Amino acid sequence: MGKRNWTDQELYRDILNGGRSREAALQYVYTGTDWKRTLNAWVKQGGGTPEDAEEVFQDSIIAFDRSIREGRFERKSALKTYFLGIAKRQWLKVLKKSNRQLPFGMWFEETMEDKMEELLYAKEKKAVLTKVIGMMGERCQVLLKLFGLDYSMKEIAEEVSLRDQEAAKKEVYRCRERLKKILDDNQDLRKLLE
Repeated sequence: MGKRNWTDQELYRDILNGGRSREAALQYVYTGTDWKRTLNAWVKQGGGTPEDAEEVFQDSIIAFDRSIREGRFERKSALKTYFLGIAKRQWLKVLKKSNRQLPFGMWFEETMEDKMEELLYAKEKKAVLTKVIGMMGERCQVLLKLFGLDYSMKEIAEEVSLRDQEAAKKEVYRCRERLKKILDDNQDLRKLLE
């Protein structure tokens, strides 16, 4: 548990592993991140009490843990963004239960902030992938781009002047293996893509 600054990948993996790994990961979320502070500020801004914030945080950790273990987290955003999305829904439940409402301006602002964070995260991943593919030869870059655009093997063969779809399949496979090797040799880049 002496770990500091776990990556999203490590947190995700350890929660899925269960047992002590899961406990350590959730303890880290609880005490080693700024997630609680962010949530507390948000609840306070929405007129909530410290007790409201604690209740929301506890419920959110339970929902976050369950959601990851049940495979509902699709890894399209950072874990913090995902957790705060859960927390915001939990906070709205508290407000609804007590017949209070969140100021509209605040709700809109928070929603837009989440969308911007998701867009930045996607943009970072795209930049890393572009960099990794740039480390390959030009032919592989073209082949993987066509493959990524869901071209059929027949269309790829025609596009890059190969004799048939079997030849295209072999070349795409070689390029994918080369890409895998580059990622295996550059674990930092692989982590950024996960």
